[in-house]
Amino acid sequence: TKQTPKATKNDNVALAVRLKMCVGSLQRAALLCCVLAVAVHQPPAAIAEEQQADTLVLVDSWQILDSHSRFIAVTDELGHSLAFRQCDDASVRLMDTESQKPLYANAVLLCPSASELGGNPEAAKELELFVDAGSNVLLAASSAVGEIARRFAAGVGFEFDVKGTAVVDHLHHVQDDMTMITTIETLDPLLGAADLNAPLLYRGVGLAGDPENPLVLEAVTAHSSAFSYHALRTVDTYPHAVGKGIVLVGALQTLGNARVVLSGSLEFFSDQFFVESNGTNAKAAKELLSWALGRDRAMSLGEITHHRPDAETPPAQYFAGDALAVSVDVDNRTSSVCQQRQGGCVVEFTITKASQLLYRSSVQVHENAGRVETKIELPPGVVGVLAVTASINKIGLAFASSKAEIHVRPRVLAASAGLPVGSFTLVAVAAAMVFMPALLLAAMLPGHEKQQ
Repeated sequence: TKQTPKATKNDNVALAVRLKMCVGSLQRAALLCCVLAVAVHQPPAAIAEEQQADTLVLVDSWQILDSHSRFIAVTDELGHSLAFRQCDDASVRLMDTESQKPLYANAVLLCPSASELGGNPEAAKELELFVDAGSNVLLAASSAVGEIARRFAAGVGFEFDVKGTAVVDHLHHVQDDMTMITTIETLDPLLGAADLNAPLLYRGVGLAGDPENPLVLEAVTAHSSAFSYHALRTVDTYPHAVGKGIVLVGALQTLGNARVVLSGSLEFFSDQFFVESNGTNAKAAKELLSWALGRDRAMSLGEITHHRPDAETPPAQYFAGDALAVSVDVDNRTSSVCQQRQGGCVVEFTITKASQLLYRSSVQVHENAGRVETKIELPPGVVGVLAVTASINKIGLAFASSKAEIHVRPRVLAASAGLPVGSFTLVAVAAAMVFMPALLLAAMLPGHEKQQ
């Protein structure tokens, strides 16, 4: 049929409106897809922090989350809630600026070449404050070691080799890559008793521990044939470290029980090395991470309880020379690893008055022991307020103590104080000495008057 020009114009307008609506719908759909893509491919750090994550994971790039997915999965398996950030994110903070308290219980740094965190050039100092406040740190570096890793390591008793160097071993390496070394030097029993059925794989920079720092632990070391130098240069000077003096993974536990693990190899924790080492790197990484985050090989002490051996409740006071039973609860998460270290694990009981040591004894802590008890005899000539202390001082395991006060009175006091019957004799002698002059005077007065 033939249409009028007016009808044709109205149809064109309606078609234009429909096309405009379709374009708007497509634009909204595209925007929604972009939002979903960002949510899927970018870790939801803000959401994790809103859920009060206790572990911050810092990375150089988001690709590390793919190349180290198995290691990150282990962190999640240990029961920690994770928050992810890139190291150059301006919102990265470890300490609360007002209260100076840590915002996280743990920090895992997978950003070896970072020179600052969140735009803070003093990030190494912030990391040290983070550890001083009792939080734990695991840091993985590489041959491109950055300034943050270097300065932080120096603050905890370790030193990274020069940037660009790598650990080289002409005898123990994989194929033709002499910087991809292998080691069968077992982990320190304190850091892990994993049954390693194959050598560990390592490629990265070497460390050296401070020999004067007693808290430093060398968890994994290189073979005696290894040395640390620039891989592509001729060795014309003595290397920074050689042989077993090269620390591959180092650890430290502070006196405040914060823990630090340093590795010169980011690839040590990668999915590739987990597979190529037949799972050996995976076992070692899990042991190290479990120790670093305080999930294993740790001890703590509860409150001290004390009473006389023939009673179950503490008395209001003790007397000089009394015997008492002292016990303390022990949270022992060391299994048999503790016994492997020389000297074992002991709880030391001491009694002091002011700064004077009056008594000391050590009690062995057995595997899965929930309570440690000892019997103490109070010194006969010491009275007053005494401090009873139980403590554990084991490097890499725990620095813990628990204290209680007891009141000790002299055994010779009035009978009204509830003292033993033997004290009545002394009380009677004291009374006689007081009244004897009066009795003698009363006996002498009649004779004196008669003489006059």
